[in-house]
Amino acid sequence: MLDIYHFSNPLSTDCLKTEERLLQLSYDLSERVHLRFIPLLDHHLVAKLTPSYLRDSTTDNNDQKSYHIAMDYKAAQVEGNKKARRFLINLQHALTSQAYSLALVTDIAETARLNVDDFLVNREATETFQAVLEDQALAKQMLSKADPCIAIDDPTAIDTQLLTNLSIDNLIATFAPHCAKSLAPDILRQHLSI
Repeated sequence: MLDIYHFSNPLSTDCLKTEERLLQLSYDLSERVHLRFIPLLDHHLVAKLTPSYLRDSTTDNNDQKSYHIAMDYKAAQVEGNKKARRFLINLQHALTSQAYSLALVTDIAETARLNVDDFLVNREATETFQAVLEDQALAKQMLSKADPCIAIDDPTAIDTQLLTNLSIDNLIATFAPHCAKSLAPDILRQHLSI
């Protein structure tokens, strides 16, 4: 099984495109894939986080917005990674033209077919907060800098591979060996040209 981690800035449209490409790649790969999206938070923010931060903060700045998105994503993950990934991508698309709000998040949770009542409880739960902190600890462990990147943990390789160049060409070069033999690089390029 190939473990793929996308450490992303949840407010970046470039990271959004990379997430969409990784979703497509996960269908094109010939081996089983465990795909994880991990919204990155500023390490200064992580140091001062408390479980009540979500309730006590507004979304006036990008750090607070990123924290809210990370909590929302982890709350959605309670219902499964596929729904959570769809939720996150839909939320990121919406945030390109709308302000972050509870109403927006609730609408997107409904669109992603989440149990909205449970989701609203989970987004403020201590367990969700702990899960966000665990993701940030994993990012700190795997990354030398808190920059968006992809980490690939391949059981046939000795070290985890880190990609900081997330261009289509680099994604093709990295993942082509893991694709089905019948999938030519030009077809893979078409799939990734979202």
